[in-house]
Amino acid sequence: TRAIVVIHDFSRDANNALAVMTTLAGAQNAQTLIMAPQFLIDPDITRFANYLPDQGKTLARWSLDGWQDGGESLPLPQQKGISSFTAIDLLLLYLSDKKTFPDLHDIVLAGNGAGGDFVQRYAAIGQAPDLLDQDNLKVRFVTANAASFLYFTTVRPSVKQSFLPPDTSQCHDYNDYRYGLNKLNNYARRVGVDAIRLRYISREVFYLTGEKTTPDKYPDQSCAAGMQGPDRLTRLWNYERYLLTIYGDAEQKFHKFSIVKNAGYDQATLFGAACGMVALFGDGECQLLTHGKGIQQLH
Repeated sequence: TRAIVVIHDFSRDANNALAVMTTLAGAQNAQTLIMAPQFLIDPDITRFANYLPDQGKTLARWSLDGWQDGGESLPLPQQKGISSFTAIDLLLLYLSDKKTFPDLHDIVLAGNGAGGDFVQRYAAIGQAPDLLDQDNLKVRFVTANAASFLYFTTVRPSVKQSFLPPDTSQCHDYNDYRYGLNKLNNYARRVGVDAIRLRYISREVFYLTGEKTTPDKYPDQSCAAGMQGPDRLTRLWNYERYLLTIYGDAEQKFHKFSIVKNAGYDQATLFGAACGMVALFGDGECQLLTHGKGIQQLH
């Protein structure tokens, strides 16, 4: 009745992501299909060549972080690259086939760390959710410990006022994709800037971040990420305020921001928190304590 597609983090350890999600599912494994795709890079294919069809020569592979934002795989002889978002589109469309999955009514796309970055961008840009029968098949997004977020306008958090156009003298590319909507990749360009802005507020997105995410295991130290805040936790606070600023009360209907107490980077702790479990395996509704300017705190 439910499918969970879990995206690995920067380590690309899909087996661990699958194991964590299967453990958390517990008794719900009986009615939950859990899938953990792996976006390969060249060293992965070299390492596992003897176990792969044709030694992996025809398998799609990405640059080290090219898969995180819908980038295309590296071209192979006589083959074009494929967007990592297209791969998820095809997977969601496969899951929507009622002949194969007649009882499926919920799909959850979840990811931690770099996987959280992936899920947040896909929630804004992915095309498959719009092609599904949304009355009978709901899609929910759970992004955990994302290192940065996609902004839809040129402003960024400011110490003087809520949000202002920043000084770009030291960071002229701060609004380039994956951080903003300039210089979109091929997949995002086909969707278009206006469609990206309009569709995001209607997507059901849960944002989870650990209270203790420093020291950061995989920090995004780019100047573009730095303009969103100094660390993952601050960037989450700022993004919640940002969405409320540009979308108003509509933001609170489908977007839920949560801080997991005493949690760091560990995905089992984040996803295993009370409302994390509800986002993954329940109806998405849970009682949260108000914490600051709209952010919610989990126990």
